Amino acid sequence: SYRFFFAGFTPTDGVSTSGFEAFFGGMRQSIAAAGGPAVDSTDFMQLQGEMSRTLTGTEGGSFSIKSGTFVVRGFGTGVYHVIGDNMGVLAENAVAFGAGLECMHALAPAVALSNDEALDGYIAGWNVGNPSDIRAYQAANYAFHFHGVTASAGIDADGFVDFFTNFRKTVAAAGGPATDSKDFMRTYGAVRQNVSGYTLETGAFVVPGFGSGTYHAYARDGLVELEEAVAFAAGVECLSSVPAESLPVSGTPHQAPVVDVGSNTTGGDAAMERLQRYLSAWGLGDASAIRTEVTPSYRFFFAGFTPTDGVSTSGFEAFFGGMRQSIAAAGGPAVDSTDFMQLQGEMSRTLTGTEGGSFSIKSGTFVVRGFGTGVYHVIGDNMGVLAENAVAFGAGLECMHALAPAVALSNDEALDGYIAGWNVGNPSDIRAYQAANYAFHFHGVTASAGIDADGFVDFFTNFRKTVAA
Repeated sequence: SYRFFFAGFTPTDGVSTSGFEAFFGGMRQSIAAAGGPAVDSTDFMQLQGEMSRTLTGTEGGSFSIKSGTFVVRGFGTGVYHVIGDNMGVLAENAVAFGAGLECMHALAPAVALSNDEALDGYIAGWNVGNPSDIRAYQAANYAFHFHGVTASAGIDADGFVDFFTNFRKTVAAAGGPATDSKDFMRTYGAVRQNVSGYTLETGAFVVPGFGSGTYHAYARDGLVELEEAVAFAAGVECLSSVPAESLPVSGTPHQAPVVDVGSNTTGGDAAMERLQRYLSAWGLGDASAIRTEVTPSYRFFFAGFTPTDGVSTSGFEAFFGGMRQSIAAAGGPAVDSTDFMQLQGEMSRTLTGTEGGSFSIKSGTFVVRGFGTGVYHVIGDNMGVLAENAVAFGAGLECMHALAPAVALSNDEALDGYIAGWNVGNPSDIRAYQAANYAFHFHGVTASAGIDADGFVDFFTNFRKTVAA
């Protein structure tokens, strides 16, 4: 009994089930001739702003409805509602705003948003698992990189909905949320900072029943241009044991003050080297070595530890000493331990700011054993580190211990990542690609049994000290 009504296209009594395919073929030809997608394109229509409701009718039966906005690129935009029950779709009614009118082109909101609003809407789309809602906040040059999952070029805006639809099927098959679940992803510990026209957000995510990881996303001019993500171990729901109310969830991110990046700043290889030395010094817990890598204008922000305006270069060593004493007293590493912090899930990017200068960023997850886990991002240029922003999830939470990728990699991808970790000397990156039965044998250095996966990070940290000495 289905009927399809599309004002200006269908007869007043609509199109029936038996006549639908013939009608649809003709409609696609008309739309293609008017500048819309080719008749064989599988990127025909994008939906956004979806709303759903189930109602009880006067006869006692119930029915469900979904409604929202559609965009057919190159052709037009409009609204729709679809009505159905457990037996199937009963009817659809649609109205186009106007031929050639792509008022919601590229699926961006019709009214200019702030970067914060764009990130809020984008992350909310991920939380409910709706690709159209995510797509609504993507810029034309958007790219999504999920290390170990997407190709090196990432997924662009046009390909995102198809990618995400298939990704949800993969996640559901692996034990994650069903494809129709609205509780797809939970995001924690979001930290935001405005840098030269960009708003940067770093946080951690959990897909219940599937895995956890770290992400960072960048918005500029009210749209999200880029997201990168790194997943940890399959099945490791490291944050699921923490009461949601105790965590700073996305939507209420920790906001640090603006970082000024001028026209003369330069990101890239030299900046990345400074950032890596800075983070390595954090791993050792060496305040003096950290300070040698920062600029005079550096600010350090650690929610719950630093003042709202952060800690300056001149005050850093005194602050750091006090922080280490507090962490040691709470069960963390002793104040003289050189095994202070482990980093994982690192992501790196160089961006060009509105003033013409460029800057580099590294972000990821940190673990202070016996104390807690959190997310960080560090911003710098070739002159040194400009700022760091960090949020801890909770004292005693060491949730991301497994360090393995969440999605199965090819052997080549595993070896590429493993060797890359050795090249930069990061034990967490190496550890990420080790199997549960891994063993490392360095003849003349390790014992005959070798070093297993659980002992590797400690071994490597000490090995680097020996090499440096």
